Amino acid sequence: MRNATQYANRIKRLLGKIRGEAKKDPPVEVEDATQTLLLGILSRSATEKKAFDALTRLTEATVDLNDLRVTPVAEMVQIVGVGYPQVRSVCEETSQVLGSIFNRIHELDLSFLKSMGKKAAASFMDSLDGLSQHANAFFTLRYLETAAVALDEAAYDYLIKTGHLPERTGIEDAHKLLRIHVKESDAGTLSAALKVHARSSAGKKEMRAAAAADGADRKTGASRAASKKKRKTSKARAGTTKSRAKSRSTATRTSGRTKKKVTKRLRR
Repeated sequence: MRNATQYANRIKRLLGKIRGEAKKDPPVEVEDATQTLLLGILSRSATEKKAFDALTRLTEATVDLNDLRVTPVAEMVQIVGVGYPQVRSVCEETSQVLGSIFNRIHELDLSFLKSMGKKAAASFMDSLDGLSQHANAFFTLRYLETAAVALDEAAYDYLIKTGHLPERTGIEDAHKLLRIHVKESDAGTLSAALKVHARSSAGKKEMRAAAAADGADRKTGASRAASKKKRKTSKARAGTTKSRAKSRSTATRTSGRTKKKVTKRLRR
């Protein structure tokens, strides 16, 4: 990403401003590796407390993780609760990811990842079908204890709309930048603080202000472009008029010379 350090510094300054917001969404600890991943999936659209409650309902309603794997998505939605934010989406991700894990290792225990190298563990996580960037980063930070910032959709939109990331940055590239430039000791705090701040009235106000400023800049740019085009058109017209006048003048002089020559011949 171009100017990555510049944007990373903006995000670091933002963390200094919103750090206290993280206290509103404190981390919930789960020891099991796969449950940590599921918590990351469920917290993509809700607080960790709500995500943990939803995970508890899922585990209590099924025999084990393998039973949860084969539970139909529609039934999973009913267990989590139809009022849960983006409930269908997170349940589909849960079902698809559990199926992908089972297809890869024929079990659902991910604890072996801690004994692998960081690159190998990251490669395995990236290979899982349906796994969101948020859940991947959440698991990487919380279970593998490697620097990563989990951006949900609201936090990602906030960073883009307020100019903390380039406008066309994809969510995967956003996670890469944060993984490289944010320290592990700050990653969890930034994840939680961004999630809260992006949904707060202050965060929404910042996004509206940034959108208004961007709209004004675009309008000013369009006006300047129109003025420049108008000046260019006027200059071109003036040049055309001058050229036509010159052509008419030349034609008149040429015509006069021709008539004079003809008159002389008649006199002879």
